[in-house]
Amino acid sequence: MTVNHQKISRCYKATDIIIDKAAEARGSLNTIFTNGYGVLSDPSGVKGDLRQAKAAIESALATLNDTDWPILADYGE
Repeated sequence: MTVNHQKISRCYKATDIIIDKAAEARGSLNTIFTNGYGVLSDPSGVKGDLRQAKAAIESALATLNDTDWPILADYGE
């Protein structure tokens, strides 16, 4: 396997991690609801949900920043 193929393979794995972490954050944010008065129905639960979403986003950003992403030339044969 060439260096370029190894780089692309590593980036493929990093992409999976980023997508999974984004989905995790989205899932945490989808649990925030209001009551019939337009007020948070569970403020302490929201705090935990927001912390989980933040941790997932920070993990995704770290992976994004720590990955040596391919340039167009890396995709050549």
